[in-house]
Amino acid sequence: MKRLGVLFLQLCLFGFITQCFGSTQKTRMIIFIHGTVKPAEFSFSNLMKIIRDEVDNTLYSLGAKYIRQDPLFHKMHIMQDEGLHPIILPPTGKTCNAAQLVAQLYNIQFEHFEKEPIKNIYYTFGWNGLLSKTKRYQEAVFFYDELTKELKKLKQQGINPSITIIAYSHGANVVLYLPSVRDENPRFKQYPLSIDQLVLIATPIQKETDHFSADPMFKQIYNIYSTEDSIQVLDLLSSHRIFSDRIFTNRRDFKIPPKIQQIRFRVVKDIKRKRKARNLKAKHEVLTHPKVKLIHKDPGHTEMWAFHWGSYWYRDTFPLRPLPGATFIPTILYAADTHKAYKNLTFTLAPEQNSFSIKSKKDRFQKSFQFLPDAQKNELWETAREHRPEDCNLKIEKEHVGQALKKAQEELERLNKYRAPHNKALAHYMKEILIGNFNVPASLPEQEQLRLAHND
Repeated sequence: MKRLGVLFLQLCLFGFITQCFGSTQKTRMIIFIHGTVKPAEFSFSNLMKIIRDEVDNTLYSLGAKYIRQDPLFHKMHIMQDEGLHPIILPPTGKTCNAAQLVAQLYNIQFEHFEKEPIKNIYYTFGWNGLLSKTKRYQEAVFFYDELTKELKKLKQQGINPSITIIAYSHGANVVLYLPSVRDENPRFKQYPLSIDQLVLIATPIQKETDHFSADPMFKQIYNIYSTEDSIQVLDLLSSHRIFSDRIFTNRRDFKIPPKIQQIRFRVVKDIKRKRKARNLKAKHEVLTHPKVKLIHKDPGHTEMWAFHWGSYWYRDTFPLRPLPGATFIPTILYAADTHKAYKNLTFTLAPEQNSFSIKSKKDRFQKSFQFLPDAQKNELWETAREHRPEDCNLKIEKEHVGQALKKAQEELERLNKYRAPHNKALAHYMKEILIGNFNVPASLPEQEQLRLAHND
């Protein structure tokens, strides 16, 4: 009886500690943030308004608004509704959007690479996606507010997660504004944020935000880029500089902080052996063998974030098809974290060989690894193919863009601010709308199902 009494007291004490301090299992909060919403076409008048940063009540901004709200595009890109929303993984059956699918693919990789299990809770933060530095700052204020509220809720449940933010394109510049938001808004100073990992994917590096990377708010930053990404460096409109950059660079008033790792992302399409490659102890060693030539097909801007079924700019011949580059962030972080001493790395993924390598040319370092066990590697691609939406193709996408522009036109007409565009491609869209080619809505049951899933 004495032993039973002691055991009872131990159980009570454990329950009290768990209630006060939460579970002993580590929790990681992973937040995906999309980039700029691609407009149908730019008219000259809208282009000038973007340069002047005066995009309110334009065909561009309202068109982007309705594109952003359309659940069809949530199936194509890693995004949900505007604001901070949890990603609810369905227990069985098909996923409803790309964010749910990517969360499943992340879990497969985390299970393999992490020595101790961490509970991952996934979120998306949706913003207006406009090409405007003023709007990006305003959305950073919104994000700061949403994130602090969610962290308070989690703390009440005994959950104190580490925070990993995975941000694409200009979505990363929204995040980089957070230190400025904290310093310029007194109500946020009492709620300081600490971001354990900030992952920048295909981000236009700009003078307006790059220096915020040095703020202590960000503990570790990974800048992932591809030299085949021409869009990343072509932001002529929402920056004071003529071109944006792919990587952080030193200048007189800014030095790259040591916490930043800059990682070039490469993909192997084929391997040519100059001679017979001998003395290979493992299959992955072919990536670093001196007698082997790697044929690369590196990702473009769209291929870093969208699924193959989600964009005209995703090439049929891209070796990762149908997956976006962002799918492999857990593996890239594993490679980077196990080699923190190297600040400039090249990460090369060879899907056919189920291998990856990391290389630091400056430090004369190179090493190859197996990517995943064969069954788990195949599971990534099979899961994506199984969950491919049936109603996603370029024709349907064009129809939905037309519907968004029609709503934008109607709203501008109510405001007496609509002007017929002179741009030929955009004028053609509006003509198609006028004759009713985009009047047929998408499947209503499917849309309702998606909305219910998002609001779950």
